[in-house]
Amino acid sequence: MKSNSPSRCAAQYVRMSTDQQDLSTGIQKTAIAAYAARAGLTILATYADEARSGLRIANRPGMRRLMSNVMGAECPFRTILVYDVSRWGRFQNTDASAYYEYHCHLHGVEVIYVAEAFSTDLSPFSALMKNMKRAMAAEYSRELAVKVRSGIERVVGQGYSAGGQPAIGLVRQAVSRDGVPRLVLRPGERKAVQSDRVQLVHGPQHEIALARRLFDLYANTPANVNDLVRLLEAEGLRTGKGGKFTRRVVDALLRFEPFAGDYVWGKLTQTLQGVRKAPVDRQLRVDNVVQPIIDRETWDRVQAKLRARSLFRRGEARLLQELAQALERDPDLTGAELSSHGCAPTQTYLKTFGSMEAA
Repeated sequence: MKSNSPSRCAAQYVRMSTDQQDLSTGIQKTAIAAYAARAGLTILATYADEARSGLRIANRPGMRRLMSNVMGAECPFRTILVYDVSRWGRFQNTDASAYYEYHCHLHGVEVIYVAEAFSTDLSPFSALMKNMKRAMAAEYSRELAVKVRSGIERVVGQGYSAGGQPAIGLVRQAVSRDGVPRLVLRPGERKAVQSDRVQLVHGPQHEIALARRLFDLYANTPANVNDLVRLLEAEGLRTGKGGKFTRRVVDALLRFEPFAGDYVWGKLTQTLQGVRKAPVDRQLRVDNVVQPIIDRETWDRVQAKLRARSLFRRGEARLLQELAQALERDPDLTGAELSSHGCAPTQTYLKTFGSMEAA
């Protein structure tokens, strides 16, 4: 039989999560190559997902590409070599792991776990062991999530940041284990020493002045979020990343609690259905751990006004009026630019009128 026959050809799938203790893709490839040599298989293709969680297939482009090729009319291989069951995935629903494996089987492609005792054994005992391994892989992820959250809660409880880029006026600064300040971290930079912590400190003075100005205008004048957006646009001001101050950005800025000295972690949570707002009892709040930029009285007035405004919903007449005014200022206005002109988001117009053309 020719060596390039699909029956003698294989693909390898390797995955490494963001966990620093995780099995490297290099180790996986070495074990797979050894198995392929013993079995007389030629590895034609490699599908890899590095720094990818095994909980879902949606965020694993390598796995998705593999499944797409398996379903192709002329799939060049009949075997997929994987290091072990956990590399295939740590799906919280173990049926999902079995489904993707069986999906390959239906298309004439066999999945072999080279480091498992049941790599090619189809006995009932091996099937039972495989299901147990799938459950163990899922449980590992659940236990790891609990441990990670516990560690983050400990760090946040000490007044340190647990990730994320702060709003204007604040920057991240690395702090040693002994509390000695180190370098200020630029956007995208990580601390150099694993044991260091990160705290939020005051940033450039012009950003602090801008934040205080926006809070003062919103708290002490009739100005709304759209007015602030138009003001910032007229003055040509940009965010720290160089983007526009859209309605969403300004609204988030007015709600950014570290401005008042408080830190809240866990407002959003990752679920199997995607990112969702976390229940209040799952959020971790630590008060008075950041040097405030906004005094408490101004902060409270702004939050009260935001709550009152949230009860107000634009009617069709106002939506059309704002859109007409924006188009008068910029006839080439696009849907993505609505917020920067003080209009409601595109989704609001679609929900109200069915389409932008109808509006």
